[in-house]
Amino acid sequence: MGNGVTSDSSFGKIAIRLHKDRFVAGEQVEGEVLLDLAREFPASVVTLAITGRERVQIVESRTYRDPSRGGMASSNRKHVEEKEFFAHSFAIYETSGQSLEPGQFSFPFCFRLPEGLPGSFKFEFEEAGEEGFGVIEYEILAGLRSSDPPTTLFERTDLLVDQSQISIPAPLASELQENLEGYCYRKLGRLEMRCLLDKDLFLSGEEIQIASKASVETLEFKASLVQITEISTTDGESKFFDSKVIAKGKAPGIQPGKILKGSEALSLILIPELTGHSKAQSTTEGSLVRNSYRVEIEGQVDACLCYQAQPKISTAARIGRKTYSKQIEFENFEPKTMPPVVCAISESTKMNKEERKALDLDAEMEYPRLSVS
Repeated sequence: MGNGVTSDSSFGKIAIRLHKDRFVAGEQVEGEVLLDLAREFPASVVTLAITGRERVQIVESRTYRDPSRGGMASSNRKHVEEKEFFAHSFAIYETSGQSLEPGQFSFPFCFRLPEGLPGSFKFEFEEAGEEGFGVIEYEILAGLRSSDPPTTLFERTDLLVDQSQISIPAPLASELQENLEGYCYRKLGRLEMRCLLDKDLFLSGEEIQIASKASVETLEFKASLVQITEISTTDGESKFFDSKVIAKGKAPGIQPGKILKGSEALSLILIPELTGHSKAQSTTEGSLVRNSYRVEIEGQVDACLCYQAQPKISTAARIGRKTYSKQIEFENFEPKTMPPVVCAISESTKMNKEERKALDLDAEMEYPRLSVS
């Protein structure tokens, strides 16, 4: 988001502490604003703001004939689009006077994320010599603001959100049935391959166990985890697509009818960078940004010297981040804990233009009406 909110550190320190570093759409977010105020601040309200949006920038290069130059020329065109999910603010503490006295404070808060949000995601790329990106981001801002004189003591932090997932793990399977025939036109039999994942959601750092079966003798099985990223504008006129293998595994071949499972199963280890903002992130499906994964299994068949094909099957797999506790502490900090505040998202808490400008958000932004239960 923007960088217009600056903080005057001469007043003290402020931080936002969340009880964990990752939340799922529809889940309740709990945390506290920690304030170590060194001197009196000329404002009476402690404000909490939450925002969420997705934004893309895609660059297209166009080559055309330029009569003035007597030849061909090229130009770049940027396609920029943004969609905001929500932007709300809450007063989580208010004094009876015109200012807040020095002291150490903790302001507990909670709010429930709307259902159906896409997961946090960040992907950057270069196209036609310029930067392109697809971002889904959520932020929490908290602090004090005074207009007379213009002064702020604010802090912001990323809120990592995963898309809602099925709570009960469900197995995923993919099958292939194919009649094999070599270049010699000899019938080599019927191949049946089956790939089974024991659940549909894996967390970063986990091992994906892949049970495999084939009806003809195979010399080797290979497995790949493929990340597929799609970035586009709403009208579909500008698109970016990226597909890459981020993990590989292999296992010895098997006799017909045998199943590789347990300690013999194929396995892939998810890359640990998935825990934060990195190029490989959890499954998400926004309107402008989509990120998905597939597990691909390839079998090397021992059928005939003239049979060169390598049968392949694949199945979708969903990936999420692990949850870690998040600790933020001040030295020599013994705060007075204020009553917890439940921040209920509603139309009345939507930020107006003045509030948005003060927090360096687009004052003209419109976004869909939330359905709040």
